[in-house]
Amino acid sequence: MNRLIGSLRNFICEFFTQNTGAPGGGDSPYATEASYQTIRLITTYFEKNTVSAEDLTPLFDICRQLWTHPTEKIREPSLSLLEHCATWLSSTPTNQGAISTRLSHCAATILSVIHDAQYSNTIRSILSTHKDQYLHLVNSIDASALTYNIDVDGVLLSRDFDMTWKEGKRGLSQLNTPHPDLSPASSLLK
Repeated sequence: MNRLIGSLRNFICEFFTQNTGAPGGGDSPYATEASYQTIRLITTYFEKNTVSAEDLTPLFDICRQLWTHPTEKIREPSLSLLEHCATWLSSTPTNQGAISTRLSHCAATILSVIHDAQYSNTIRSILSTHKDQYLHLVNSIDASALTYNIDVDGVLLSRDFDMTWKEGKRGLSQLNTPHPDLSPASSLLK
């Protein structure tokens, strides 16, 4: 499965990069269908619990691309993956190493989306609109971390930004539903 997920990630990243600015861009029927097929495939992996440690990085790269995609027809269906991911986390094996690896990838992805909301009103709007879905996944991460006594900040793989897990959660929980005159995105964590 690792090759499939890696290939899929490369396809999705290249496809969205090439097509987002094109006429019709990410809103083309081909882009929409490709995203739907990708969502179905990822859903199956989560439901069957067939995601290996090697699949985590490309898998969450794909989820992040879908969750923050500027085209609503692509983004909206992908948000179902938040629930599937939360369920998948709660069905993790009792091996603490595997759980720690899963939590680190999932938390890093969510934290990067929260971080990017500071600089993008589009992502901030997405988070605001779907805050409850994101909070459900955040709570699942915290519940798994608590059950297995894992410090989420201690296992985060990506530290490309200066934000702790606690700060990210606070920023997400303080978001309000967007309105026409969105305040500056940099105020997310203030």
